[in-house]
Amino acid sequence: MWDQALKECQDQIGLHDYRDVGRFSDLDEFLSSIRQRTEIYSEKSIPILLNRLEPCLGRLQGFISVMAVILRGPVIQTAIVWGVMNLLIEVR
Repeated sequence: MWDQALKECQDQIGLHDYRDVGRFSDLDEFLSSIRQRTEIYSEKSIPILLNRLEPCLGRLQGFISVMAVILRGPVIQTAIVWGVMNLLIEVR
C-alpha cells in the first residue's frame, strides 16, 4: 500500500522529494525517521513542522486503507465514492 500511496503523491511532491520518500519501505519507517530527525534537530524550527505533519500522515494511512477496501467494490460504488471525495475536497 505504501508504494501505491507514493505513486499517487508523485505529481504533488515532485521528483526529488518522491525519491527521498521512496527510500522508505513503509509509513512506520518514514515516521521513525521523522522522530529521529526531531530528536537531532530539536533546537530548530523544523521539528515543529514535522510534529504537525505526523498526525496527518497517520490519518492518511487510515484513509488509504479504507479507500483500498471500498475501491474493490463495484464500479458504480467506486465512482460514487470518488465523486463524494472530490466534492469534499472542493468545499474545503
